[in-house]
Amino acid sequence: MSADSFHQKVEKCMKQKQEVSEFNDFSDAVRMAGGKNGFVKDMQHAAFYNWIDPHSVQKVKSQVHLSDIVQIVAERGKLTLKYKRSYEQDFEQLDFLKKSSKKIVTVQPEAIKQPAGIDSLTRDTIIKKLGPLMAQNRLNFWKNVPIE
Repeated sequence: MSADSFHQKVEKCMKQKQEVSEFNDFSDAVRMAGGKNGFVKDMQHAAFYNWIDPHSVQKVKSQVHLSDIVQIVAERGKLTLKYKRSYEQDFEQLDFLKKSSKKIVTVQPEAIKQPAGIDSLTRDTIIKKLGPLMAQNRLNFWKNVPIE
């Protein structure tokens, strides 16, 4: 199934629902559009991790740019990439990690403990100015949104 036809099915399901005001309404529409194979995973903050950035700035400055690459290969268990600048040439090796990070790159980082929030002033302004115009369920969302 192409992406366009799936998006069309999602739009059709959203029109059938008539009102899509919460994320749960949207995920239900996507689930219905998928038919018997429809699967929607609602991601929570604990499904994301605090990954460190292990690339070496010095190595990257002297390396190739993504716009110059026509093919790239990543091999399981290797900490380097292979790439080609043209289809006719052989693969070149790209080593872009810091030496110190090569030891810890295989360790899974810590999961995010709490969801990212918004500024309390922003939340209070939204509730004050837009709250009277919102449905009760939307207002409850803004009252309970996490704060930084």
